[in-house]
Amino acid sequence: MAYSPTISSLGKSEEEEEEKLKKEPSNMEHVSSSVTLVETKKRSLVPEKWEDQVRTIGISECKEAALSLAQAFATDELAQYLLDAEDVKGEETKWRLHVDIFNYIVAAHCYKGVVTTIGPDYEAVALWLV
Repeated sequence: MAYSPTISSLGKSEEEEEEKLKKEPSNMEHVSSSVTLVETKKRSLVPEKWEDQVRTIGISECKEAALSLAQAFATDELAQYLLDAEDVKGEETKWRLHVDIFNYIVAAHCYKGVVTTIGPDYEAVALWLV
């Protein structure tokens, strides 16, 4: 039998320890036994409608939308195929070119179409030619 240091192994039974705890004054008597959860809304400088409404963006937000799309298509096989040319050396160079391609695509849609997004960080971006 393995030795485990318990209250009873120190010469006192569990019942004796429980009685001792009941008799001692509690430091927690002033604490309420009921708890009320309150939901608070975190303040943000991002307009509330940006959180859950689709909005049209202009050229001033082109780079942010393009970066979102570039990240979304970073593992896309066609995007990788386009950048695997012999004259494109280095991962950073490929990434910059990939982001530039999306900058041009989004800018073209801002000028000759419609670009919509949702969320403060451009979680979804849609490009429409009209």
